[in-house]
Amino acid sequence: MFVAALAAALAVPAIESANTVGYNTGAVENYMFVGPSFTKIGGNTTFTYADIIVNCDETGEGDGSGWQPLGDSIVILNENGSFVRKIVYLPQFLADAFECQKGWYDNDAANEEDFSQCLNNETLEFGYAVQVSATAGAGATVQFAGEVKGTPTVIDVENFMGVANCAPKILSLADIVVNCDETGEGDGSGWQPLGDSIVLLNENGSFVRKLIYLPQFLADAFEVSKGWYDNDAANEEDFSTCWNTLLSWGVGEGFQVSATAGANATITIKSALAE
Repeated sequence: MFVAALAAALAVPAIESANTVGYNTGAVENYMFVGPSFTKIGGNTTFTYADIIVNCDETGEGDGSGWQPLGDSIVILNENGSFVRKIVYLPQFLADAFECQKGWYDNDAANEEDFSQCLNNETLEFGYAVQVSATAGAGATVQFAGEVKGTPTVIDVENFMGVANCAPKILSLADIVVNCDETGEGDGSGWQPLGDSIVLLNENGSFVRKLIYLPQFLADAFEVSKGWYDNDAANEEDFSTCWNTLLSWGVGEGFQVSATAGANATITIKSALAE
């Protein structure tokens, strides 16, 4: 579970300061998605892998807990949600041994002890998440630090990408705003009702279920609440269970989205500074 540490101002209902700073950090394991809940200081929204702080033993003199060097990894997926490659972390003591830069490397290259290409400068845009495969029980953590973004974040989504809870507060399904046509009179662009989905994975990174969005005009037709429903139930036109309040993500946690390519689908996450 990720937690956030903020300036005291964040504890009050309305935050006036636009430069409230803090960090989100938490234990990671299995195939969870994580991302920054804070922009970089100064408002820059482009992170690099070098900005991902893991609690890896940098000296080689620790007790073996924490992020496992060359073991725990960031997993890169393709447009179908399938595995592409793993990125592993090389701590300082191993970097010294191999006479290279500490940081992130391709797992296959690292297995061959080829550390010629450091991936520290690979970018991660604010609002997006990476998937982490961490050794169960190792006590691995990931941390992002920065300042609270003062405006909503609009995230372009397609295929099987990771989206981060980019506000330092608990995010429920009901808080996720998609650019879906609520009237049935639009041009068919944007988030596709009963098509685009949030994908839930299990601890092995395998598919569990999809959650789809029912806009207002369809909710009216089925005489139910607009919002999020299980895809299988929706296929049977069973809208008895609305998931709006049944699922949430902590600060810095993320989820996977499957969106129709070319649909111009977006997700909007409000700023924690908003009332």
